[in-house]
Amino acid sequence: TSGVHSVADMVTGGSVIDDDTFATASATTLATSESIKAYANLMGNGVNRQAIINGNFDVWQRGTSFVNPINTQYLADRWFLGLVSSAWAATASQKAFTVGQTDVPNNPKFYLELNITTSTTTYLAINQRIENVRTFSGTTCTLSFWAKVASGTIAVAPNLIQNFGSGGTPSTPVTTAGTGKTLSELTNGWWFFNQTSAP
Repeated sequence: TSGVHSVADMVTGGSVIDDDTFATASATTLATSESIKAYANLMGNGVNRQAIINGNFDVWQRGTSFVNPINTQYLADRWFLGLVSSAWAATASQKAFTVGQTDVPNNPKFYLELNITTSTTTYLAINQRIENVRTFSGTTCTLSFWAKVASGTIAVAPNLIQNFGSGGTPSTPVTTAGTGKTLSELTNGWWFFNQTSAP
């Protein structure tokens, strides 16, 4: 494998359409028009414009609510859960913004809500893979998103992870950690995260 980029801890590709852009056997057998449009927009405008697919959490072909999803399970299309410990328990759901809200700009329609019922001292991540570890080679890339915490003691931080795959160099993934937000900040409403990674 040529490896992947992975975007982790996000609560707010390539030359082929993979099995996640189209529905899997557990969902419908045809891609929705939104999936096709998102892919076409990516290919037509180039990866430098936008590499994240389904960043608005509009498309959920496997369902819109998952109770206690397991490690690596897909939620919204292209987004999957990363669990260090199986002790985590949560419900992941598609939620709609209130029409006319102004906290998050550009009038998004949906967001991903993760309602954590059992937590541990380890982390939980929402991930998206970007095909080919060479995608951002020698370039500066920026990850930005909005997030908030309704209550509890969890904090949120972005991470960019390069996985060079079998036989790649270096052999272990390279992580660029972003600046996190604390509970006191996040419970005051939606916060904007903006992480830039230099080449």
